[in-house]
Amino acid sequence: LVAVLTLGLGIGLSTTVFSVVNGGLFKGLPFPDADRVVSIVATNPSQQQPRQPVSVQDLAVFQAAQTSFEKIGAFGFQALNLSLDEGRPDRFSGGQLTVAAFEALGVQPALGRGFREGDDRPGAEPVMLLGDSLWKERFGGSPDVVGTGVRVNGAVRTIVGVMPERFGFPITEVGWVPMIIDPLAKPRGEDPKVMAVARLKPGVAVAQARPQVAAMATRLETEFPATNRGVGADVMPYAMNMPDPRSTR
Repeated sequence: LVAVLTLGLGIGLSTTVFSVVNGGLFKGLPFPDADRVVSIVATNPSQQQPRQPVSVQDLAVFQAAQTSFEKIGAFGFQALNLSLDEGRPDRFSGGQLTVAAFEALGVQPALGRGFREGDDRPGAEPVMLLGDSLWKERFGGSPDVVGTGVRVNGAVRTIVGVMPERFGFPITEVGWVPMIIDPLAKPRGEDPKVMAVARLKPGVAVAQARPQVAAMATRLETEFPATNRGVGADVMPYAMNMPDPRSTR
């Protein structure tokens, strides 16, 4: 009887935890098929670091060699100081996305276009996306906002689209600019580290993607021991690894 009760309690607890994760996290994320949106993180067990940003050069290797993901991209936080005239700018919580990261989320703008190929390359025309709340608050919800210029952090950017009402990324940001990164800009070890988001291919589970990413990290450790010794990689649902903006800005 004790064994049956214990087993029943264990199953009930597991079911409750799954329900919270599935209902409160996966279903709460503003992406289609949110359970397929994952984080790729660097690990270093010897230093007790299970979830770290990924080297830009390592990310480029993952993007080129993997077969488990539809898209892999980089993202980050960036405060947006936005002004419509010569007055004092207002500060908003914003994000940076590579084109691949935007595509991995699988969300299309409610108005205009999203980030497209070339927007995240050095020298590209400065563009931005507005969140629904920022669009309504600062632009009165006007559809004419697409194609207009706005000063963001001192530079003029063209607004190319407005995201749907519930969209927020990495957490609850209200505006986005392209993240421009160049894996060849700096020597390995000096290249910046970024947070990585990906979308699993249909039929591929997290448990199947993990060994492939880990194997690529092992290969990088062998090829570049000076910079990658002890550095592994892991894959986890994005809902389980939502970043803290205070530690990543």
